[in-house]
Amino acid sequence: LRTLPRRRHLGPPQNPPMAPCDLRRTRRDWLHTAAAFALAGPLTGCGSSGSDGPPTRSWRMGFSGLPPRPTVNDVIQTIDLWSARGEVAAIHEELPWNDLLAGMTPQAILQRDKVGLVDYYRGKGHQLMFMADLTDGLSRADEAPQLRTLGRSLAEPAVQQAARAYIVAVAQMLKPEYLGLAAETNLIRAAAPAALYAALKQTANAAAADVRAAGYGGTLFASVQVETAWGVLGGNGPFVGIALDRADFGFMQMLGLSSYPYFSWSTPENIPADYYTRLQQGSSNPLPATVVEGGYPTQGATTTRV
Repeated sequence: LRTLPRRRHLGPPQNPPMAPCDLRRTRRDWLHTAAAFALAGPLTGCGSSGSDGPPTRSWRMGFSGLPPRPTVNDVIQTIDLWSARGEVAAIHEELPWNDLLAGMTPQAILQRDKVGLVDYYRGKGHQLMFMADLTDGLSRADEAPQLRTLGRSLAEPAVQQAARAYIVAVAQMLKPEYLGLAAETNLIRAAAPAALYAALKQTANAAAADVRAAGYGGTLFASVQVETAWGVLGGNGPFVGIALDRADFGFMQMLGLSSYPYFSWSTPENIPADYYTRLQQGSSNPLPATVVEGGYPTQGATTTRV
């Protein structure tokens, strides 16, 4: 687990959100791995039941169930190891478009893929962060891979409705304390066709209204890509900021940060001290912030990023 970097939360101590962990380079390969073990058999006697006591830090820490190898035992061991150190379980994934557009109900999909996993997390006393990623998590210029294969688009009203129905089901069945409705919005705006960004904006805002109408009372958020906001993802500045993201996704109660500084800074020591806080400097309504994905690798890693 050495390569799963921790994330620090920089928000206010009186209401500290989590800082989930994610291994971005292999996200799509592992999307269903963490859910699969819940169907493999009883989940009793699997190890630690959580932290030994309340955290002494003013911020919360969270992790995903992504294992070093795709086996049931490694998934369980991974969760058990970080459960003694974190408070929040993170699920960040692209939507199951194939099943949704084939007519399978969101409730049936979640019952099959997620309920057992989330029950396991809840049994350990964890809160839940769920990010519904509406586009390609590894290539922000593109539609989600399953949509491309199907020849479909998020711009279609029927596809948007399927996404909204799935997100409402997530809110009602999994009851995440933190619900993300759009990931890396500024990078999508910079890299994707204008029509795809417009569809993302429309779907996320409509989903926010849907879940509130359905009685969801948790924290809604979207994430921005920090290196893009600084103008250093494949460039040398200038600083761009996130004012447009705040305006376009006005439902945000928390700001998610996607931060992979090794793409732009040769060593951690070179990262500016205000690397996260500058994004909200001058805002009349700064939000609690949480690093929802990213990190700095302990070993060599590619710096290719789209």
